[in-house]
Amino acid sequence: MVAQRNMSANKFALNIGLFLDSTGSTNESIDAMHKIGVSVCAGTVDLHKTKIARDHKTNIKEYFQQNVNIQYINI
Repeated sequence: MVAQRNMSANKFALNIGLFLDSTGSTNESIDAMHKIGVSVCAGTVDLHKTKIARDHKTNIKEYFQQNVNIQYINI
């Protein structure tokens, strides 16, 4: 499944890996799913989680700058 190596397959495999991790699956079970071509390896899942955590503050800040109009009123 992941052997196709197109963008959709890679995103699908990453999402499966993230789902498995979020449900408490062990790294060994994620790696087993990787070996049969269903998921990315546990190391890739950990790297992606680190990237998500690192970029979170910037993503939230950009969202509010683009989508939220806050006006302050001095009384």
